[in-house]
Amino acid sequence: MERYKKYKYEDVGVYIKPETDDSELHIQTKVNILTGELYDYGCEPITMVESNIKGDYTKLEELIEKIEWFRVSAVIIWSYSEIEEELRDKLKEACYKNGIEINAYKEDIQSLLFE
Repeated sequence: MERYKKYKYEDVGVYIKPETDDSELHIQTKVNILTGELYDYGCEPITMVESNIKGDYTKLEELIEKIEWFRVSAVIIWSYSEIEEELRDKLKEACYKNGIEINAYKEDIQSLLFE
């Protein structure tokens, strides 16, 4: 998360797609983990929590629109694996095309554990 220090005073998109069995407490914990350090670094998180209904990606579409209109400087999501492949590719493509950094917290942590 330290890489987000460079986005001080900038909007950072935060996206979470809860699993179908996530409790409200678990979802809030994910939000706190992702936004806590961003606030510490002086970033302005724009938090988007999707419903846990399978196939509902309304908030993700909204985030992609923000990326395309350069309304966020960077993006962090909880996990790539919780997003359907087609939409995950659309998100990555929008970020790449617009020079927006994107990272997934869960995959970053796993890569650190298994290196």
